[in-house]
Amino acid sequence: LTDVAGRPRHHPERRLSRVAMFCCCTSANEGQVIETPITPTSKGSSDKAPFFLRSSVVAGETPRELVIAFAKSPEFNSIGLGLDFYDGEKLHVNGIRAGLAENYNQVASVATKIQIGDYIVEVNGVTGDALEMLRLLREVQDLRVTFRRPLEFKIRIKRDAKLGLGMKLGWSPESRSCVVIELSEGPVRKWNAANHSLAVRLNDRVLQVNGQPGKPVELLATMQHSAECELTISRPFVLE
Repeated sequence: LTDVAGRPRHHPERRLSRVAMFCCCTSANEGQVIETPITPTSKGSSDKAPFFLRSSVVAGETPRELVIAFAKSPEFNSIGLGLDFYDGEKLHVNGIRAGLAENYNQVASVATKIQIGDYIVEVNGVTGDALEMLRLLREVQDLRVTFRRPLEFKIRIKRDAKLGLGMKLGWSPESRSCVVIELSEGPVRKWNAANHSLAVRLNDRVLQVNGQPGKPVELLATMQHSAECELTISRPFVLE
């Protein structure tokens, strides 16, 4: 097992800033787009109604994807989301604090709240470029943002005395998980060969080790000192 900590692997020269946005929306029925004005709940809320929410829903389950229109306003200028950009392709929500996302969650239905662990996979038609999505979130007033729910699963592997786990991990200072950036010979590849439906892929995230979350250096230390590891893996749901 090796580790690399640092900047994202795409556009390392760009500097990032947090974004601000606010959204009102309704809950969605199966596979439908709903556009319904919401009376602002706070003074200064954007008057650009209606906002809308589209969700991809399997009956009886939480929506796997949310498409939400946001409008910034001078009064609401902090989103209150921790966003991890390390893999360079998408944004991982790793924190929700006081701010616009929290305001949105207060008016959203339980099934359509933004959640820690969600991924932002598209902003105003841009996908596959985390830093460009962050730029749009920072600079553009009217936004259409696609959130994807995480697919999480667990794998259990034994550490090899010589090869470790056979994967290279990376993270940024904002990370609360480790990103798989390389797979080499070792236990993880053996797991993949025997468990195709639960195979670990590049850009997957390790959220927990042996049932415990932590900072990346803490997760790495647990992996390095455990003869056997249970890893909680996360990636965005793939919609069929």
